[in-house]
Amino acid sequence: MTEPTEIRILQEEFIGGHVSRRAFIGRAVALGVSVSAIGAFLAACSTSATSAPATQAPATQVPASAAGGSGAIANTKDLGSTASVAFKIPADGHPGVIVKLADGSFVAYDATCTHAGCTVAYDGTSLLACPCHGSKFDPAQGAKVVAGPAPRPLADLPIKVDQATGSITLAG
Repeated sequence: MTEPTEIRILQEEFIGGHVSRRAFIGRAVALGVSVSAIGAFLAACSTSATSAPATQAPATQVPASAAGGSGAIANTKDLGSTASVAFKIPADGHPGVIVKLADGSFVAYDATCTHAGCTVAYDGTSLLACPCHGSKFDPAQGAKVVAGPAPRPLADLPIKVDQATGSITLAG
């Protein structure tokens, strides 16, 4: 009775309890290829997580210096009728988003999706959408989850709007 090829090859790889050079190199190459493939996969996931899909309306990115004052994250002039402005939250560096609602009021949220941490963006209609797994949040209802796997609403960011200058700042 002959042994299966796999068993015979494994027996040949081990000589006196030590791994042969051929077996070591073969496994090292396989490990290197596996690590490279995993790295490429993770890089692709992180790239798609931060880029908005083509169906989303682009958010305006406003530097604080252009937003109308010290500590300002945006200016009301940057928001048309029902639009959004993306910004970086100064305290933690997370992405944030300000949305002008249909009634003319402004709301701000941490733009990090509560499902997998991807950056959400305004979809140009009335929702904040996550490009990774399809979660959607309604900014007019406290960023309540209206679709997708996200377990909870986006974190609310209290803001102050200076009616005289239009400057929008984070409160607190």
